[in-house]
Amino acid sequence: MSLSQECRTDMYIKKDELVLANPETSVIELYQMMQKHRIHHVPVVENGKAVGIVSDRDVKFVSYSDGVTQMTAADIMTPEPYSVSETTQLEEVILTMANKEFNSVLINNEEGKITGIFTSKDALKLLAKTFLN
Repeated sequence: MSLSQECRTDMYIKKDELVLANPETSVIELYQMMQKHRIHHVPVVENGKAVGIVSDRDVKFVSYSDGVTQMTAADIMTPEPYSVSETTQLEEVILTMANKEFNSVLINNEEGKITGIFTSKDALKLLAKTFLN
């Protein structure tokens, strides 16, 4: 199996598993969400559209700050995260991730609402699957 046979990002959408936050979600809650679901990235969403993303590194960075208990996702998120449509070819996504050193890409439907996330872990699983089959 080749990468081109894997095709589009919509093959990797995990709607039931998608963990989202809103801008008012506390940093403590973000940490708890990441631990509970064993994830490294949480999209920050308003009205179904991603306005930012928080990584576990963002949470760790501010965890030693004064006032961390009052901080929210809006305070630490990376605004306007890289996103693609559900029909974007995976080759394009993976090349962009590699070239720009992104660890995650948000996947949006035709209305621009988030439907999934493709991470570097997903890319590695795909690479392993491609070479082992």
